[in-house]
Amino acid sequence: MDDFGYDGDGSVIFKISHNRFDLMLGDYLHAHRPDRSTLGIYDQWEKEILYVRFLNPGAIRLRGRFLCGDYPPVTVKSESVTVGHSRFSRPDCLLDRQRRY
Repeated sequence: MDDFGYDGDGSVIFKISHNRFDLMLGDYLHAHRPDRSTLGIYDQWEKEILYVRFLNPGAIRLRGRFLCGDYPPVTVKSESVTVGHSRFSRPDCLLDRQRRY
């Protein structure tokens, strides 16, 4: 996985390159790596910022809050996806692949 995380001013605060987390700015984020397939990024209060778990070559489990300029924030949780103020509980994309068939 490769990614960048930005603060409200647009400064890069973390970088993920080849699944390796590097904090670029500040000291309020840290990574949890319980195993080689999981990466979680948390703030100083242990609030989850980003969670990615590799399930198989065609699937990952993803949670987090995603912001892009003036667009409404997108929050992906295990049980729902929220876009701005609209919440979608248990959309098909959140169901386990095995249960969809």
